[in-house]
Amino acid sequence: MWRVMVLGLLCGSVSAADLRVQVSQIQQQRGQLLLALHNQAETWSGDTDFHSPEFQAYRVATLPVQGTVMEYVFHDLPPGRYALGVIHDENGDGRMNRHIYPLVGMPEEPYALSNDAWSWFSKASFEAAAFELPAAGRVLQLPLRTHWQRWRGQEPGAATSD
Repeated sequence: MWRVMVLGLLCGSVSAADLRVQVSQIQQQRGQLLLALHNQAETWSGDTDFHSPEFQAYRVATLPVQGTVMEYVFHDLPPGRYALGVIHDENGDGRMNRHIYPLVGMPEEPYALSNDAWSWFSKASFEAAAFELPAAGRVLQLPLRTHWQRWRGQEPGAATSD
């Protein structure tokens, strides 16, 4: 036992941070929130189908929707560079559903990316969504919006005629 304590003192402590994620503007009270936290760009683009064999993320969480604002904490993360994607999986199928018409492939379900990153015709890059997590931890506030709302420049929670 004393060897473990001495080894810990010699090596120093490894800091671990908490990432608190606050998701707001949850319009539909059904389904689940899918959270995918990435620490490398290589896994970033393929995280819209949690059931796919190719799906990879550093950490994931699935939460049943309960309210218009929800919070989740990723505990004990090493400080560093991350990007986070959140999908409101309204029908509970574990993936981002996409439109067939009028714009093929446009995300159908509300989502949020860290830094409010987005792109017109594909998922925003890891670099656009990346943020630093310091040893003291961090809080991310992510309002959900549909791609259509983003495309039209609507603020989170704005009413649509669609």
